[in-house]
Amino acid sequence: MIGSLRHRTQQPALAFDHQPVVAADANRGEQRAAGKRIPRRADQQAQSAGLLKIDREELKPGDLVFFNTMRRAFSHVGIYIGEDRFIHAPRAGKSVRVEDMRAAYWARRFDGARRAELALAEPAAALTTLGAAAPTR
Repeated sequence: MIGSLRHRTQQPALAFDHQPVVAADANRGEQRAAGKRIPRRADQQAQSAGLLKIDREELKPGDLVFFNTMRRAFSHVGIYIGEDRFIHAPRAGKSVRVEDMRAAYWARRFDGARRAELALAEPAAALTTLGAAAPTR
């Protein structure tokens, strides 16, 4: 899946901005997480009513992790994938990559984490939003 992600383009297809959202509509500047609309900017996402603040010790894959990379709180965001690692796009023109949150650079810049309230989203809708097929029984 990492290879299929890309920075925002002019196409409204699935895109990976430097924000941690896989499904984005470039024409409307709108993004979704777990079937919910969330703001485009990392600092606005961190304050979004649809995301719950969680402690680092509570992180689960899929949680959003926020960092201060531009001398301001919540200026960068990634998706936690487990084992103290997260996926993110560093900036336009750079490849999406996996980083270790224990690395000195990221550890001292960690601002917090948020989790989407999945109880309000249908599981199949959340999977479809993230570009995955819903499981079959």
